[in-house]
Amino acid sequence: MFPGSRARQRGFGMVLLLALLGMGVAWLVSGMISPRAQQQARDRQNSATLAMAKEALLGYTTGTMGSGQRPGDLMRPDVASESPGNYDGQAESGCLDATQATGLPLISSSPANLRCLGRLPWKNLGLSIPQPSQEDSDGQMPWYAVSGNLVDPGCVAYLNPDILEASTGTSCGDARPYPWLTVRDRAGNVLSDRVAAIIFIPGPPVGGQARPPSPNLGGAAAYLDSVTILAGCAAPCVPGTYSNADMDNDFIAGELSDTFNDRLIYLTADELLAAAERRAALEVRGALRDFRANYTTYPWLAAFADPSNPVNHRAAAGSRAGLVPIQAVGQSFATAFSWSISGGFPFYSLWGTVNNADMASGTVASVNDGSCVWESTGLRRVNCTGTIYNPEAGVARREVVLSYTASNVPFVIFPTAGNIVIVPASGSGLTTRTVRKSSLFGVTLDLLDYDSGSVNVGGGQILFSFGGTQIATSNIRVYPVVGDWYSGNRWERFVTAAVAPGFAPGATANCSGGCLTVNRDGAASQTDAEAVVLTAGRRLDSTDYIALPGPPDPPQARPSGNLYDYFDSVNNTTSGTVVFDRRSATASTFNDQLVVVRP
Repeated sequence: MFPGSRARQRGFGMVLLLALLGMGVAWLVSGMISPRAQQQARDRQNSATLAMAKEALLGYTTGTMGSGQRPGDLMRPDVASESPGNYDGQAESGCLDATQATGLPLISSSPANLRCLGRLPWKNLGLSIPQPSQEDSDGQMPWYAVSGNLVDPGCVAYLNPDILEASTGTSCGDARPYPWLTVRDRAGNVLSDRVAAIIFIPGPPVGGQARPPSPNLGGAAAYLDSVTILAGCAAPCVPGTYSNADMDNDFIAGELSDTFNDRLIYLTADELLAAAERRAALEVRGALRDFRANYTTYPWLAAFADPSNPVNHRAAAGSRAGLVPIQAVGQSFATAFSWSISGGFPFYSLWGTVNNADMASGTVASVNDGSCVWESTGLRRVNCTGTIYNPEAGVARREVVLSYTASNVPFVIFPTAGNIVIVPASGSGLTTRTVRKSSLFGVTLDLLDYDSGSVNVGGGQILFSFGGTQIATSNIRVYPVVGDWYSGNRWERFVTAAVAPGFAPGATANCSGGCLTVNRDGAASQTDAEAVVLTAGRRLDSTDYIALPGPPDPPQARPSGNLYDYFDSVNNTTSGTVVFDRRSATASTFNDQLVVVRP
């Protein structure tokens, strides 16, 4: 062997040894990095899932209202309550019962005992969950806790910003019968005690957790973890044992460890109600848009006064800013009205002071004396009741009941207006609607006369009519039409609007007559707003009161007839203003929300 050849062999061996050493080091390094990389990928996926789930909850609570849903309502969790139990991604009809060790059977309403904890109802929310399984041994399926305030509409009468102010009650009918959830950090300190809902990603089993296969599926304790904070911990801390799996409405978040790997995100009650406020504002915006489409301009509003008094929500000619008069199908509203019967002569049942002429026509003259209920979304079928005072000698009042509700006969379209509507000829009037039927079939009309002592002295009703008889009910006020959830939850107490001078009734319906200016963070961002809708949000301890100059600004107090007890900055100026303010983020001194109204 040549001397150089041996040297080359030694060199090659050294290279091979170094290569093997390098491979070993690389293997060792990869062994250390790979789990970390895997964990980082899992963390990213978990973060995305949590964020997606939170947005889905907000989307659900502010989406299409139907089947009794209202903004702010959330779904109940998915619980393995069936026999055999299963997690099917669907919300249950009830929540856990804190008086039972397993929480079962479920209950649907009980302020003292209702605990809503289970898996996220991901199918109802339309979420795509990676590799969903019943057992979920790796802990990838989100879990979910929600305050009872948001899943028991039969118990919580009104879901609006007032629920943020009320103290927790003890029974249904209280303003807030259930507590909000509490979330703590890993030292037991409260992060928030105003939590509406929490979403968890459990992680792999820790601390002896077992996740058996179906049909013996594990409950929350098989997935969610607990933390014990010992006495003598470094301040600030709150010693105690806190579990995400028990039924006490108290939960814990924080850094991960070998004994705790729950990741969570939460939605505060303030965030939720802010989203619900915006949904209410959008509902009114849609109603105003529809009104403008039918009547060319927006309606007159009601000058701002104590919004808790229903009388203050009646439109007044000339009011371009203030409370928004609304109608909801199936709900009563104040209005004057008139009726007239023409054509063939119907037969009436008459006695006492009521005669044919009284039945054939009449007028409830004051908005304070009559009310109607629209019974169809097209505002055609209507029930009206009213009182006519001192119609004739010996009669102190005449009670009127008029109903089109039972009618299935098509309505006659007035030849001078589309869609059975009549628009006032001048801007000083209020928009009204006339309903006309080509027969009296299905229409009821009852009159009852009373003397000053409330003794019945006369009456009349329609028995039947010959062909060609028509009835028309006119001068029924028409307000913007909203969903029944809006007034059913008293949202009208938190919403105002303003109409630009150029788009008030009788105006030119363009900006040449004047439009509104909207500022964003103090700078003009839009100068051609036809109308704006504002929501007041929760009461603030301090705000910028334009109406009361100089510090200190007093806290807002409600109910109140003062605009500055509801709205902030330039939004609490007088009704003649044409400038309004919105901000990129709410603050401790400003929480108004504003939407611009345009076709």
